[in-house]
Amino acid sequence: MRTTITLDEEAAAAVAALRRDTGMGLSDAANTLIHRGAVKREQTYQVPNIHHSMGAKIPLDKTCEVLEYLDFLEGDRR
Repeated sequence: MRTTITLDEEAAAAVAALRRDTGMGLSDAANTLIHRGAVKREQTYQVPNIHHSMGAKIPLDKTCEVLEYLDFLEGDRR
């Protein structure tokens, strides 16, 4: 399909850089960048789990146990 578009400065610079780096023509470079932006990418990184000992007396990763313990402590205060 043949059409006319107006690129902003940043988009034009990206097309020019891709053309310079790869030797592509204008249409091929613009199409490549459009396809890159349109394709949904999978997550390529993982957020590391950081563990710190907080000196807790119960396992805080088990919500039910934490709530039971808090209920127990509240009962002792009454």
